[in-house]
Amino acid sequence: MGKRRNLGAYLDVMARQNALAVQEVYKMGGRKAMTLKTAMEEVGYNDELRAEGMAEEAVKIARNCIEQGIPLKTVATVTKLSPRKVRELAAETRR
Repeated sequence: MGKRRNLGAYLDVMARQNALAVQEVYKMGGRKAMTLKTAMEEVGYNDELRAEGMAEEAVKIARNCIEQGIPLKTVATVTKLSPRKVRELAAETRR
């Protein structure tokens, strides 16, 4: 499911940056205009996948910050990960 989440995160960014273009494509295809959320759900992307993709990205950012020596409390604040999760990631990174 990792590839699907990555695709979902990518689609989310692209669609948000090009929301009008996405709606125009649907219009050209003979469909009535729909909201961006409806369009994304129709292709199998939903809030749950988006949240999972964002959580994975937060973990990647946290690992990078930890490797750069940023204090764990700051990493938790910036990434919105729990302090416990950040400590776990720090322990994994140091192995």
